Amino acid sequence: MAERQGSIGTLVSPASPIVTLVSPEVELTLGVEEGQIGQVKEGQKAEVVVTAYPNEPFQAKVELIAPTADPKTRTFQVKVRPETEEGKLRAGMFAQVQIVVAEKERALLVPKEAIVTKGGQTLLFVVKGDMAEARQVKLGLSQDGTIEVLSGVEAGEEVVVAGGNDLRDGDRVKRS
Repeated sequence: MAERQGSIGTLVSPASPIVTLVSPEVELTLGVEEGQIGQVKEGQKAEVVVTAYPNEPFQAKVELIAPTADPKTRTFQVKVRPETEEGKLRAGMFAQVQIVVAEKERALLVPKEAIVTKGGQTLLFVVKGDMAEARQVKLGLSQDGTIEVLSGVEAGEEVVVAGGNDLRDGDRVKRS
């Protein structure tokens, strides 16, 4: 019971609520933009993080996707239900939800800061000896400050993370 709206001896009508009941099960409702709704499917994995437990993500699944968009926000309501939460999640908590749209094993990731756009090309600078070598790269998925590199660089190569906008192919670099 979340709230008692009357006390013993209070006169109430049949239409008057006397208590508010809250389900022990938690579900999250979020709005997904029209451009991203095609990537969301029922049963898809999700991860929920709340302020009360910032280092303890809760595994969840997409349970329901609204068939129509909200006309005011142009977003689709998506309901996500945590798989287990041991009573830690409660109604009214602020939560961040990430829906897993794709998983890849052995993806090559670099910090987003390493990616440079010059002349309409997406580049990454690789350190060869003490020189910067510009490489045109093709990018994939991104998450948490990293971005997947599909081609243009190999695993194990050192990349320039800071100052890439000021570099040109063949410039000398110092490791810090």
